[in-house]
Amino acid sequence: MVISNVPGLDGIGSILAATTALSTASFGMLDSLKVVAGGPSNFGTAGLHRSLTPFAPALDAAIGAEAWWLIVRANWIAGVAKDDQKAKVQALIRIGLTSATAAAMAEAGHVDPVALQAAIGKPNGARI
Repeated sequence: MVISNVPGLDGIGSILAATTALSTASFGMLDSLKVVAGGPSNFGTAGLHRSLTPFAPALDAAIGAEAWWLIVRANWIAGVAKDDQKAKVQALIRIGLTSATAAAMAEAGHVDPVALQAAIGKPNGARI
């Protein structure tokens, strides 16, 4: 049985060129959609925001009210590695963890508020 529509070696270059053009166009389309409110990169941001909201008092104390969300969302859309994103948020929470935010952080982290306050051991508003 002979298959007549299989390209020979002379058609391989054309196939590679077409595949390359198609993949380049696909990546270009995906990246151009990021301009319009983040495009498909926004998938998951609602859940991410919901998960981090209990830690908002410390995040707000670290870099200002809701400024933390701009940073977290930018890292998400840019495709920063998940472990790096987690490390950055944890660092921001540590910066914002003060005796003023300890009660809210204890509730968010499901730890004993008295123990967390004792671990901080800093005056009201001081950063650890």
